[in-house]
Amino acid sequence: MNAPTVVALDEQSHIYVVVDENGRTIGTGTKEVCEVLAEMVIRPPVPAPRNALNQVVRPYNENIRSAIKI
Repeated sequence: MNAPTVVALDEQSHIYVVVDENGRTIGTGTKEVCEVLAEMVIRPPVPAPRNALNQVVRPYNENIRSAIKI
């Protein structure tokens, strides 16, 4: 897989987009956020520790919503 590309979306370069090798948008945000996202896409997954698979992580407040649907 080729590395995703980070491209400025506006003339002031405040908003960036991460695109894959086919030109599809992976995500948007600040330059720093897009660089981290691009790194996460190309980095191989790390398996979870065996004992962590049986644990259920609960948020401190059940009403917290994620910006990214899991």
